[in-house]
Amino acid sequence: MRCYVPNLSHYLCTCLNYFSHYYFDHRSNDALHNFGLVLPDFVRNFVKGHKLKPEHTEIVTHENHISLKEGTKKHFHRDHVFHNSESFKQLEHELNTILKPTFQKLDIPRYWFASHLLSEMMIDRVLMAQHPGMLDDFYAQLLAADMDIVSTYISACGVKDIAAFTERVNRFNTSQFLRQYAKDEALIYSLNRIYIYAAAGVEWSKEQYTELQKHVPEIENRIFESMDGLKQEMV
Repeated sequence: MRCYVPNLSHYLCTCLNYFSHYYFDHRSNDALHNFGLVLPDFVRNFVKGHKLKPEHTEIVTHENHISLKEGTKKHFHRDHVFHNSESFKQLEHELNTILKPTFQKLDIPRYWFASHLLSEMMIDRVLMAQHPGMLDDFYAQLLAADMDIVSTYISACGVKDIAAFTERVNRFNTSQFLRQYAKDEALIYSLNRIYIYAAAGVEWSKEQYTELQKHVPEIENRIFESMDGLKQEMV
């Protein structure tokens, strides 16, 4: 049993809440700002060995970069608030309780790693289900961003392989792989790809896929129950 999602190793690492960043912080008709909201994750996941850091935003001063820089700053701020929120911590704890026995029974390591990843993936999934039109807007904004400006910005931040970055952004936009989060089997497949990519595990068996997929509805219910509290903390 497999649900194949193309080229996941270029799209997924340990940050999977692309849509959440857009949901909480997007601006209307400001494509560069909205691109900046996901830019640090794009750089880390698409260009091996490179990361944008908060201090990078202070060294980029060209006027064409202002909106992109502001979006990038918001990304770092949102990550800090999100991962330190009581709602997210409680959610991870609940998922640890759900997943630990199954991961131990199936001899899959790092259940806590899966709890963190699934928390982020499922929050995106729930937000996309609640606001389907906004996902269309998210991709439209990425496509509208001036990639020449993005390229000069990340080059000033020390990123060298601009061609690889641009090519993988294009593939991310073309595949629209975030839509795969709506499928239970694709969600677990994606989780396994991340384990392999992060050298945290190997290809899971059919039995392991089946057992893990059984937990998706319960996890989704927990996300729905925690969403109002999470949204309040994000204000």
